[in-house]
Amino acid sequence: ILQFKTLEGKEGSPRHRKQSVGLLDFRESQQGTLVAEGMAPPQRILFPPENIYMDWQQRWRAGAGLHNSDNTCFLNSVLQCLTYTPPLANYLLSREHSRSCRQQGFCVMCRMENHVNTVLRSSGRVIYPSAVISVLTLIGEHFQLGMQEDAHEFLRYAIDAMQRASNSLCDVPEPFGLLGVVPSRKNYAQGFHTKQNSGRR
Repeated sequence: ILQFKTLEGKEGSPRHRKQSVGLLDFRESQQGTLVAEGMAPPQRILFPPENIYMDWQQRWRAGAGLHNSDNTCFLNSVLQCLTYTPPLANYLLSREHSRSCRQQGFCVMCRMENHVNTVLRSSGRVIYPSAVISVLTLIGEHFQLGMQEDAHEFLRYAIDAMQRASNSLCDVPEPFGLLGVVPSRKNYAQGFHTKQNSGRR
């Protein structure tokens, strides 16, 4: 269990407040974001804290089930987890991304917007997640429809693709993904995500 505690600075102002999370100390930057001690504040904030809602902003009935064909259970399980993650779902339901998206052609965030809105507005039905399945190889070029793939590996590739799509809104240089890298299948199998491959889309 992680415990938060607030430590007031000498002046007691927000910029001097500190929080401890486990063994890490965080300070609150002038922008209001928590920054680990010794780290510079972010140059750009893609999602301001005040715009991130941890709870559902609207009550929804359980959405549509996903039809499992061609061994898509690995993909369906990941999509259902992402669909019912409130902060992400709130953002996708707002369609804020697609209103400002500048990506030409494939954009995984636009696809996820379409998917989440369709699922949550189709309660009691079963749908085929074509919005995502049709771009499976664009999320990870080695994924093949009909093959039983690994759900965790697909989740990693999907989140990296969503991160790159979000970065494109603010002209953030291609950072390789959430952890600074795009995982290769070889390194993934070994448990490491260290191969930098900025050319993969």
